Amino acid sequence: MSDKSVNNTTNHNTTIDITTGGWLGMLTIVFTIAKILNLIDWSWWLVFAPVLIPTGLAAIIVAIVMIRG
Repeated sequence: MSDKSVNNTTNHNTTIDITTGGWLGMLTIVFTIAKILNLIDWSWWLVFAPVLIPTGLAAIIVAIVMIRG
């Protein structure tokens, strides 16, 4: 018998991005602060557009996938 040991363990490093939207989320925060400080005179729909547009597109894609089955 041999004294060799076999090491079958694997180290998996997984990174999870918990920021919602990344730079889009940051852009929304900047727009929100600018709106609150009256630096911009946009509607709230435009202020939240960087988050709402990708969310709406994702919802449409999910609906299409679910309908097609």
